[in-house]
Amino acid sequence: MKDWWSRPTDEDMRCIAAQLQRKPRQVIAVARRCRFGFPQVIVTNPVVWGPLRRSEQKAARSEHEPRVFPTLYWLTCPYLVSAVGRLESQGWVGRLKTWLEAEGLQEKWADVHRRAAVERLEVLPEEHGRLMRQVHPSQWQVLVSSGVGGMRSVEGIKCLHAHLGDYLAGPVGEERSLERVDDIPGSRNPVGAKTLALLLHHGVDVSGCWDCMCGDPPPIRRIVAIDVGSNSCRMLAVDVDDVGRQQRAAAALQSTRLAAGLQVHGTLMPAALQRTLHALEMFLRTGREGKAEEEIQVLAVATQAVREAANPEALLWPAWERLGLALRVISGEQEGRLAFAGISAILGDKCPPEEAVGVLDIGGGSTEVVVGTAEEGMIWSASVKTGAVRLTDEISLSGHDAVGDVKALFHAANEKLEQSLIPAARLLPDEEGLLIGVGGTLTSLAAIDLRLEVYDPQRVQGHVLTYGRIAEMAEWLAAMPLVQRRQVPGLQPERADIILAGAAIALAAMDLLRKKRIIISEADLLQGMIETFQMRKEP
Repeated sequence: MKDWWSRPTDEDMRCIAAQLQRKPRQVIAVARRCRFGFPQVIVTNPVVWGPLRRSEQKAARSEHEPRVFPTLYWLTCPYLVSAVGRLESQGWVGRLKTWLEAEGLQEKWADVHRRAAVERLEVLPEEHGRLMRQVHPSQWQVLVSSGVGGMRSVEGIKCLHAHLGDYLAGPVGEERSLERVDDIPGSRNPVGAKTLALLLHHGVDVSGCWDCMCGDPPPIRRIVAIDVGSNSCRMLAVDVDDVGRQQRAAAALQSTRLAAGLQVHGTLMPAALQRTLHALEMFLRTGREGKAEEEIQVLAVATQAVREAANPEALLWPAWERLGLALRVISGEQEGRLAFAGISAILGDKCPPEEAVGVLDIGGGSTEVVVGTAEEGMIWSASVKTGAVRLTDEISLSGHDAVGDVKALFHAANEKLEQSLIPAARLLPDEEGLLIGVGGTLTSLAAIDLRLEVYDPQRVQGHVLTYGRIAEMAEWLAAMPLVQRRQVPGLQPERADIILAGAAIALAAMDLLRKKRIIISEADLLQGMIETFQMRKEP
């Protein structure tokens, strides 16, 4: 039995029976568990003896003969089973077969099936193997020649559930040190790995749904939220007491420029991927410090850069295999919903519960605008493909001087945002209505305005910036050479080259929404993830 597998307990068996809606038989181990510790993938004895199932009776099988169980690894989690079923209904079995051929992976695919047969023999009790070789040689041949899901052909793809189960049963994170593994991401089972990437890209949390119904989750003492953005990666960890109150435990930010080169090449670039993976590894180490693993829940999302890249698996696969991190890609609407959930806690004393409030979230690759009320939550949202990094790149590629041309940046931002923000302007109250700003551009502008030598989230929270003050800071920053701008108190040196584009987006949005001021909030998407998870809601 693999060192990272665990023997099934009585509670596991009850859970598996509920998941499968029938009594399981000959379960050897639990190969992978969900975030709450419930079985996701189980390992079954490759050979079944004894009483027959109805289908076996119809096939005139004998209970005195062995029956080869075609699938060693069973995906039992209803959440994942349902999600994979949706992929199959969309034709992904055939599409992935075409993908294997296009990528020239036929030889590797044959190796996957052969490896699966070897793993099946490794868990087969010795006396069963001996008896089959001597008394039931035909069944023995079936056993040693069947691949993933019982496939007899080394070219076939039978069932995405079987391939995902086979992939998830392999080692991830620290488990990889326990046995020799191919260091090429996805190589254990390319179809299983591609299925995992498709699920994550469709917003499915492969580590387990947030509102799991398989049992009572264990107590959570810390929640670690991670956001992989186009410009930076961020982490917020909070400790949770017995009544659900939160206390900040750690926070971190790394400028990784994941979107660098994306506009030109359409793909996530190797250097940007390595920077991002390094930041994620550091976040996980920092976020988990001081707590037992079973007390911690890690939530991770990726936004615009991964949404639009042609090679999202270049990040999703190593994040899972090397770090054990299920990096879920969320839509622009989900991004806005989580941002609104993050600021909801501060709305109570700011405006009447029924009054519409706007939220502006300026990222590196996209800008989200949300309208909602404290009473109803989000009622409207838009995600626009313009952000501080993207706009800077677009202006630079068009031949404009992105360092000092604030007017060009403003007009470009206004053109991008105008059509999308018309409904928001109609929903929001007049210019005195509340507009709340989140994201690195706006918190940086607040820190610059406050002249913070050391960033202080408590001082940034609730800081008010007027339209005139943002315009004034933008012109002041534009007049500086980049090297001088990197020395401005309150501005991260890594953000100095994109702050003008971010400020231009803020000004364009405020102009279109008819707002003269914006209240800066430190509580944003990360806080929204934590709040949503505590309520056991899927974003």
